[in-house]
Amino acid sequence: MNSALQHRPEDGASEPRLLPSDWELRIGSGSAAGRVLVVPAGGGSLGTDSSCVLTVTGEGVAGVHLRLLRRPDGELGWEAASSTAVLLDGRPARGGPFVDGSRLQLGALVVTVVRRPATGFPSLPSAPPEPPDRLLPAGTVLGERYCIEEMIGQGGMGTVYRAQHLTLGKTFAVKVLKAMHTARPDFVARFQREAVAASQIHHPGIVDVFDFGQSAEGSFYCVMEHLAGDTLAERLARHGALPVGEAIHLGRDMARALSAAHSQGIFHRDIKPENVLLVPQAAGPDAVKLVDFGIARLAETARDGRETGEGMILGTPQYMSPEQASGLSQDARADVYSLGVLLWEVLAGVPPFRGASATHVLAAHLLEPAPRLPRSGPHGAIPRRLGRLLAQMMAKRPEDRPDGMDEVVAELDAVLAPAAPRAGWAVGALALLAVASAAGALSLWVARHHQRPAAVPPVAKAAPPSLPAATLMPMPPVLAVAPSPTPPAPALRPASSASVSVQFQSEPSGAAVVLQGRPLGVTPLRLPLAPGVPVRLELSLPGYFTEARVVRPRSGLSIDVHLASVPRPRLPDLKDSPY
Repeated sequence: MNSALQHRPEDGASEPRLLPSDWELRIGSGSAAGRVLVVPAGGGSLGTDSSCVLTVTGEGVAGVHLRLLRRPDGELGWEAASSTAVLLDGRPARGGPFVDGSRLQLGALVVTVVRRPATGFPSLPSAPPEPPDRLLPAGTVLGERYCIEEMIGQGGMGTVYRAQHLTLGKTFAVKVLKAMHTARPDFVARFQREAVAASQIHHPGIVDVFDFGQSAEGSFYCVMEHLAGDTLAERLARHGALPVGEAIHLGRDMARALSAAHSQGIFHRDIKPENVLLVPQAAGPDAVKLVDFGIARLAETARDGRETGEGMILGTPQYMSPEQASGLSQDARADVYSLGVLLWEVLAGVPPFRGASATHVLAAHLLEPAPRLPRSGPHGAIPRRLGRLLAQMMAKRPEDRPDGMDEVVAELDAVLAPAAPRAGWAVGALALLAVASAAGALSLWVARHHQRPAAVPPVAKAAPPSLPAATLMPMPPVLAVAPSPTPPAPALRPASSASVSVQFQSEPSGAAVVLQGRPLGVTPLRLPLAPGVPVRLELSLPGYFTEARVVRPRSGLSIDVHLASVPRPRLPDLKDSPY
């Protein structure tokens, strides 16, 4: 392994060996692609100058570009040592802690921050390095209209710049196809298709594309609206799973945008958190913008079979439908599947299918049944109806999924407002009204005869008066019925000679113990329960998966539960920009 940790002797004396830390930087571009820089435990500097502890080469890299140092919390981190821009996961930054899997871009040099394996040896790169892209300097004018100001990120197909229209003075985001793709007609066609697809939809939930062209130097570019905000991937990385209401609104907005695309015969085929932009609004929740139609398919146009024909797998493995993972033809229901996977992750905090490699994940999409959404997530209970919807959206066979995004929107609306009447339920509503009328009449009859005990048979043997099935009894003009008190939870009783004490403990402690939706306390907790009567309890703690236990109480019983934390494993993604 070619480790790039440098040791330079001075005046014939060898320098003491630097102790390595548990961090390394993998170079993924330029002539040094594939090298692994082991970060010294004591920190140092990184740049092109020979005085740096870690020396690198690359266009746009300063002599001393980064300082590697211990932060106040004792953890290793970095800070910019020059005015030259540094991009952290596609966003400008001046410093921060080392985060496993994050990507730093210094000029044209891209390095990935990786926590070293327990063996202490530098790890191997997970993917072949990508050739560096030629960056456009500030002041470059494309199409005689768009003046490049600075690079704001890189995607899988192109580099994104902030640019200003020379006549209008308006700021745009300009995506330039990477130089290594320019000579390939299939990539140029896909790049152009992205611009055409997004420009045809005209929906507030999809980023607008205004122009497409080729510069005098041969670079292909498309011009989009410039949006400020975080991607959903960044939001999830910082805060984990979203609250249920926020997740449902997000899914509904995405489904509406995709429905507009599908109505134009356009299928996205790469739905993932990195392609969802959350734009802050002056009032109200963030606006949801769907971006990157780079592998979208225009159903109504003939396609070159060499471009995206059957048998070619394009997309992101964690969110691919089974037919997409198989390289088969796809329609709107492939997007339905991917949206279901995304919502599952947004609610649970982790993707439903995980594996050691992209191949394992693709196999899971093809062969493993969709896991059931947990009844409780990091933010509390998840509606069962929502779980059933996601299970249907993630069905293996397209014909078992909702036919389109309009059905998904209707179901999400129903989850948000379960009491709202819906079309097609008129017969059920009439039946419920009949039952309510009968119940009201029976309540009045019982109340009038309650003063004559001898005439009232025991409740356990009483039978309600039979009513013709088609008869609707009128409701009284005013009927005040006191709400029934919540029945006591079964098997839970005050400590007495007829109960046994059961101890509940969890790791970590502080988990809420819940019986039939009623919190009983937090761990460690001792409860009096009826001996021998099975009871189901749930232990939940924010940031951890909820655990359920069926307990048959007995004297001296102690229940120890280990709560699994909600991780966020991510497959490597070459995309740094939401565009």
